[in-house]
Amino acid sequence: MRRYRDTTIEDLTAQRLREYCKISEKEITPPIPIDKIIEQQFDLRIGWEEIPELKGEKILGAIYYRQKTIILNENHRKELEEKPGLERFTLGHELGHWDLFCDKGKLDALTLPGLGLENGQGKPALREGKLGLYEVIIKNAWTDDADFKKLMAIMNRKDGFFEAHAVNTYASTMLLPIDLLKESCRGKRLDNWPELYRLAEEYGVTITALKVRLSKLGHLHIGKNGSIRRGKETESRGQNRIL
Repeated sequence: MRRYRDTTIEDLTAQRLREYCKISEKEITPPIPIDKIIEQQFDLRIGWEEIPELKGEKILGAIYYRQKTIILNENHRKELEEKPGLERFTLGHELGHWDLFCDKGKLDALTLPGLGLENGQGKPALREGKLGLYEVIIKNAWTDDADFKKLMAIMNRKDGFFEAHAVNTYASTMLLPIDLLKESCRGKRLDNWPELYRLAEEYGVTITALKVRLSKLGHLHIGKNGSIRRGKETESRGQNRIL
């Protein structure tokens, strides 16, 4: 599987946003129109469908690669609609799989090159849906049943560490592009929870996604107990602001 540097993904999502600007003939402003980017720029469809889950699974989204369709799990519609930031991040996550790892030239292959499936890491998790078989991205899987663990290893696939990191970085940098984010943060106190929540609402993301993004940019430090303080990037300026 190809491994991506965070900076490479950052550059790629910035490029994708520039491409969308040309297609839509509109300037990008928050919240990033991830659904329109998926449909208009990548020519993918978005749909809702019940995705069956085995014990210990929580599946928010899946991909029909051959049908070029991203599916959101109908079983979690209430949660996703109540938390639009989670829904938008799930869409960005699945788009990351498509843009970073899917070999579009070999979609008719039994397994998809680039997903690590051809190297003895197990078969993809397949589910039967309205459009046929689709590959499932398992978000969480846990169990104390040793036999079930063996079954999961054989029949199901979770994102590997590098793949999961890459697609989550893709979603984060797509939904929180660095230039726009810096401009939005200019002059704001980032150790102030109300300010952070207003910023998260402006970009249509979860507060967790925003905190992680600001932390990676060095503007916020998140303590083990969830506390926040100014990051190294801003400590040298004597204040917790992006200038």
